[in-house]
Amino acid sequence: MRAVRITLTYEDGTSCDIAGDAVALYDENGEVSGAIAALIDSRHNTMQQELQDSYDQLEKRVQERTVELKSALDSLKFETEERMQTLAALREREELLIHQSRLATMGEMIDNIAHQWRQPLNILGVIFEDVAMLNERRELTEQYLSQKLEKATDLIQHISDTINAFRYFFCSTVRRESLKTADLIAMALNLVQDSLMEDQIVVEVEVIGAPALYGQANELSQVLLNILLNSRDAFLELKDCEVRRIQIRTYCENGRTIITVADNAGGIAQHIIEQIFDQYVTTKGPDKGTGLGLFIGKLIIEKHMAGNFTVRNIGLGAEFKIDVESYPS
Repeated sequence: MRAVRITLTYEDGTSCDIAGDAVALYDENGEVSGAIAALIDSRHNTMQQELQDSYDQLEKRVQERTVELKSALDSLKFETEERMQTLAALREREELLIHQSRLATMGEMIDNIAHQWRQPLNILGVIFEDVAMLNERRELTEQYLSQKLEKATDLIQHISDTINAFRYFFCSTVRRESLKTADLIAMALNLVQDSLMEDQIVVEVEVIGAPALYGQANELSQVLLNILLNSRDAFLELKDCEVRRIQIRTYCENGRTIITVADNAGGIAQHIIEQIFDQYVTTKGPDKGTGLGLFIGKLIIEKHMAGNFTVRNIGLGAEFKIDVESYPS
């Protein structure tokens, strides 16, 4: 066996050394007739080394990247949990603010209950006195008694409906559902209609088509109620308004349900209207307003319902506009 080395030149002009061992082959006469050689291209060792180096580098990079990704994943998981906690805390704060706003309205609501009940209770008293007087005179007829009992029953039903309306308004566990805006407007007006009538405020309602939306009836009634109460208070401060008017319109437009509430109570000062939806901003005195009503209204319409709640001065007053996606009624 003999060590051999051969230099090969390729067509592209490159060359390499091939080294190995060779064994001579002899014929029957003892003459060398050939050889068997085991040769290795020197480039083979070089390529194998390069491949091994590349593999080692790749393995190292994979390990480094795995560590980086695990660290990033842990960081993302921590940030996600932190954000979820923040969102939960924010949602809890929003619910608390809505509840506080509702409680802040309770004083006015109690006053409205008195307005709602005073007239029917007075009429009931008159009916009982009249029936008792006619009975003493023996002039009470069955037909007259039936008419008065029917009237009394209607008045008692009105008082019962008022109780249910206020209880529904302050309920905090009402489900979200498809709501007709005409019903929402009627619900809000039912809470303040006697108060508005006493202050000689005319309310005009225009319903075009059958607009509907999706949400909580008590929340949306709260928004409308706050707008109505703000208009009423603005009228009470305005001394030279001959006809006090609130106009409510609801209609559908381009797949959206619109509710507008406009009055002629003098409008909102420019420096106030730009921040009227901010928290604790109020046009009333500190003993009359909390500055939460419109702030909560914007929160309900824009965050809970993905809608828009805006205001502008028009003519002799202000117009509030609720714009949300329509929902099948």
